[in-house]
Amino acid sequence: MAISGDTVVVGAIGESSAATGVNGNQLDNTAPAAGAAYVFVRSGGVWSQQAYLKASNTGQQDGFGVSVAISGDTVVVGAPQEDSAATGVDGNQADNTASNAGAAYVFVRSGGVWTQQAYLKTSNTGAGDNFGNGVAVSGDTVVVGARLESSAATGVDGNQLDNSAFESGAAYVFVRSGGVWSQQAYLKASNTGAGDFFGANVAISGDTVVVWAPFEASAATGVNGNQADNTAADAGAAYVFTGVGQTSGSTTSTTSTTLPGCAAVASYASIDCRLDGLVASLDAAQDLGRLKSGLVKVATKARTKKQQAEGFVATGKKKQEKKAMKKAVKALSSFLHKVGSRSARKLIPPGTRQILTDQTNAILADMRTLLGTL
Repeated sequence: MAISGDTVVVGAIGESSAATGVNGNQLDNTAPAAGAAYVFVRSGGVWSQQAYLKASNTGQQDGFGVSVAISGDTVVVGAPQEDSAATGVDGNQADNTASNAGAAYVFVRSGGVWTQQAYLKTSNTGAGDNFGNGVAVSGDTVVVGARLESSAATGVDGNQLDNSAFESGAAYVFVRSGGVWSQQAYLKASNTGAGDFFGANVAISGDTVVVWAPFEASAATGVNGNQADNTAADAGAAYVFTGVGQTSGSTTSTTSTTLPGCAAVASYASIDCRLDGLVASLDAAQDLGRLKSGLVKVATKARTKKQQAEGFVATGKKKQEKKAMKKAVKALSSFLHKVGSRSARKLIPPGTRQILTDQTNAILADMRTLLGTL
């Protein structure tokens, strides 16, 4: 499952309807384990189902919904056991000659109505690759993992036709421009190894992608250690790629994707640092339109209330500290709501909204953790 603002998407891999597209016949059960995804929205604190999503080429045992991701009005659903041998974007969905090759489907919302926008396949589709076992989306960029892909290539855009590293895994980056999707990059580990399952899960924020390889075998510790070591079977690793994707079609986001120098922990110092960074990035941003002043005001209020709470620490006034911290959480929650509002969706580029949402959710989580200790 995944969430963005007031929208939640949930996968159901065992669902068995043969329906296709959006809001088809949910009572049909003639395609065992075809899979489905469900979209729920919140309005006035009340949740309701908005859409029932199926593949455009529903097939039994496809596992549609194994992975789901959402960013604003865009949802991506993975189906790692889909069987088409098609390659690229919007290829032949009726082909079923590549068992368990996998696929990913992009849906978009306009005026509360969902439609499928793209059918994604790899540039080197192969039977058993499980493309779609992991998906992620940020603005106009999608990342899809294929944990059982078998090329021995390393790094970015290597030899996709090599199949000498069985189930080493890969990840693929797709970008959207003018409503049209295309593959931008083919990602492999820097130390590709058979059975590593690189691409078992993926994540993205702005132009930064993280890919997980749960069975990588190095005994290295920390960052950028000895990748050639293979003495710790199935220890696992994660790989960070930067400079990928695009944030908002033809419009470049001017909001910083990171808050430099701030440790992500539930402490006053860390939260203060990140709130300072958030306010500074809002002040510097030039893609927030007429909403900028309001967003700056609410974020500043959250920072002020947090500072008031911290001020009570030295005097030991726990009751006042907790009360002020609650107000800080409330203010930042209000900021998050504004970022996900209808007006924001119209005026702020999707990439910028996603970056602000990711930053705020992380800060809120640590603020709530800290509040729970008071």
